[in-house]
Amino acid sequence: MIVLTVEGEPTAWMRPGFNHKTGAIYDQQKKEKEHVKWQLQAQMPENLLTIPLEIDFVFYFPVPKSTSSVKRKQMLRDEIHHMIKPDNDNLQKYILDCMTGTIFEDDCQVVDIHARKVYGESPRTLICVRPLFPAAEKGVPPKTKSPLDDGDLNDSL
Repeated sequence: MIVLTVEGEPTAWMRPGFNHKTGAIYDQQKKEKEHVKWQLQAQMPENLLTIPLEIDFVFYFPVPKSTSSVKRKQMLRDEIHHMIKPDNDNLQKYILDCMTGTIFEDDCQVVDIHARKVYGESPRTLICVRPLFPAAEKGVPPKTKSPLDDGDLNDSL
């Protein structure tokens, strides 16, 4: 299992931009993605993964500054959920785009995804990458426990 962390507030994927004058399509998030890729590459010294993968994401968002101390504690204990934008699927797309060519060859290798949005003391994205081995060749491997399986996500980090 490979555990990666992307520091900073989680970012959602945006549609490509369109220049009406020239008709060109461009990536609006190119610079931000390069920064995330650099963070991921620094944590992944090995070659690109080429096998089927399972990925767990935990997107940590900061508690709003205007939140009362009682609600803040509830948010950090995951009693109040992060049910506002950005959407979970767009957060996943953004990170998968950044991981393509950096961690694995292509995001079609990801056959199982689990993702959560939570409040945390420091904004970041935690990523756990686990290889999936063909059951016919190796037998079904025991599922490795992920740090994301712990009840209190903030204490595990």
